[in-house]
Amino acid sequence: MPLPSVVAELLARRLRPLTVLVFALAGLAALLACGGGAAGFGEDCDGSGYCGEFVVGGPLYAATWLDADRMYLADGEGNIRLLNVRTGAVRTVWAGPGLYKGITLLDGRLYLSDLEPMCAELRAMRESSELLREKASKAAYPTCPHIPLKQSLMPVLLEMLGKGTGGQVVSFRVDGEGNLSDRKVVIDLVTTFDWFHGLNGLTNDGEYIYLSIGSPAQNQTAQARQLREVAEQDRSGARTDHWGTIVRFIPPLPQQLTPNQNRSNTEVEIYAAGLRNTYGIALAPDGTIYGGDNDVFQPAGREPRPNAHLEELNALVPGGFYGYPHYGSNAAPAAAGVTEPVAIIPGVSTAAAYANRDGVYLSYVDREVGPVIDRFDYATFTPERIFQGGSLVTALLEREGLLYAVAIDGKVLVIDPEKRPETLRQRLRQAGKWAVGLGSIP
Repeated sequence: MPLPSVVAELLARRLRPLTVLVFALAGLAALLACGGGAAGFGEDCDGSGYCGEFVVGGPLYAATWLDADRMYLADGEGNIRLLNVRTGAVRTVWAGPGLYKGITLLDGRLYLSDLEPMCAELRAMRESSELLREKASKAAYPTCPHIPLKQSLMPVLLEMLGKGTGGQVVSFRVDGEGNLSDRKVVIDLVTTFDWFHGLNGLTNDGEYIYLSIGSPAQNQTAQARQLREVAEQDRSGARTDHWGTIVRFIPPLPQQLTPNQNRSNTEVEIYAAGLRNTYGIALAPDGTIYGGDNDVFQPAGREPRPNAHLEELNALVPGGFYGYPHYGSNAAPAAAGVTEPVAIIPGVSTAAAYANRDGVYLSYVDREVGPVIDRFDYATFTPERIFQGGSLVTALLEREGLLYAVAIDGKVLVIDPEKRPETLRQRLRQAGKWAVGLGSIP
């Protein structure tokens, strides 16, 4: 099998060593980018568990498998790409306005959480408000302003809430080649005014789709309560009770949807509540949903506030209430009727979640060493460091014992979570697999 052209060109130009090996692992991983962006896979995963990486580009936020070889990657700029991990080929299958933070595939349709309606309204309001331009310009995602929940901005925020703008879940039909078509809006929800704390991760159990939704940020609960009160009093049909929850819904049949489908026609059930901002959610083999909740921010070198829980790993159960905003980071560490976290995470910015039979994997920022991935076993939920380094990982996938860590900087790292000492070549030989490129395994 010939080398992919990009590798052949790089080899011809002698931009990387001739010992590069491009291979396939049970239809899993063949082409990774390493060393100056050149494509290829070395013989060994190093002692940290790092095996290589794909360089895709864009701020990547969500990923899911299409099949054994191909994964969808969604970003904050409206692009949905299809990466073939056997050949390294990447192609864009959808491009348009969008800020996607969650993705899941169910019954031939791809579902994504999208904050673009909120972002579009915020961009328009920022242009027309000098106060908003001043307050939002210092902390903004390139395509979506970050609006702090401050008393001085309450009139602007209430105006936006009154317009009913929020996030949405959209779906696409998927064909045999992975192409997308027939875009439909499945649900439309009034979210918060902060793209960090909007519609987040998605997963499904074969029947229901589960969606994580953040609470108003900055720990300023007085303003959040005011927003809720105004919404409930002044907006007929406004739903703010889904802030800080996990909701679930049964996707309507495509013929029941129109391009302008709104929330009134898709029933959303609150599954768990009392969360500040759970980003990624993961379905474990026993059916339990796990997620890491972003709690109070603690800068490096500063002692945690009394009773602060920092970040939490929660087993998200039906009817569970996890206490925010009156518990954990802002109140006593225990309260009647509050579901306790299964573990406290020693860091901030908990993002990706993945679960398999070995435990729950979470990515977050360790305040001492930076971005990490830890695994929490089901017996004690004691964290084990799987990997550290690179950029914050926003999605985690797995194939045949290797993790695919999708990072916000546009890379997809391939990681051996067991840090096995044998080389990849030895593992391929033992498994009876093959290699392509510079040679095959005898």
